[in-house]
Amino acid sequence: MIYLFPFWQQQVMLTNFLGTEGVAAGDLRSFTVFNSLGGLSRGYYPQVCAYGAEGMSLAAQARFSQRRVTWAILGGLAFGLVLGGYLYLTAYYKIGGLLLDGGSGGGGYRVYLATQQYEQLARVLHDPEPAFADRIAQTLLGAGLAVAFALLRQQLLWFPLHPMGFAMASSYGYHLWGPFLIVWVLKSLILRLGGHTTYRRLVPFFLGIALGRYLFAGIVWGLLGLFGHPVTRSYVLHFG
Repeated sequence: MIYLFPFWQQQVMLTNFLGTEGVAAGDLRSFTVFNSLGGLSRGYYPQVCAYGAEGMSLAAQARFSQRRVTWAILGGLAFGLVLGGYLYLTAYYKIGGLLLDGGSGGGGYRVYLATQQYEQLARVLHDPEPAFADRIAQTLLGAGLAVAFALLRQQLLWFPLHPMGFAMASSYGYHLWGPFLIVWVLKSLILRLGGHTTYRRLVPFFLGIALGRYLFAGIVWGLLGLFGHPVTRSYVLHFG
């Protein structure tokens, strides 16, 4: 899930461990390049890698040619970059980058994220930041807990804590507790009342709910927005 990814954390972790001067390798001008690539740590690129890995796994299970799948992924990536760039530039030149995305002359959320990177750059150029020992310790503690949970789940079937759940709850737990609770209750009721057989029979139903959501939010809603349907401006539907 894109929006469950802790934004900027690869970038933040480098500065926490090395300090701004360490990242810049003694030349703070190179920190400009570092900040200009900050968008790579927004979560979309790890998500693309996950989709690619899933595509390869599906191809192997269905006995498709993985080479053809690779070319299809690369072709879709190139097509998406060209089309997306064209649509963005066309809209920016026609309407104005500071007026799009809810911006009223000051730019919307995307403009805010870009300016945020350069505000950080201007700040550290005048006041470089050292490495933070406490943040390094916290990062290592979180990594150690995730590894420990993974090992315990491999050795103890009854162990209830999952490393993925720990990472997701630590990032955006306030968004997740409600959906996770509902899923846990439904799964517990199905297993207790219907057993493993009923659970297996209902797996396609719940997968269909997930796929339907991706189909509607990712394709139908995207096409409506592409053709300027007013409903997409009155109700924001995130795909991730």
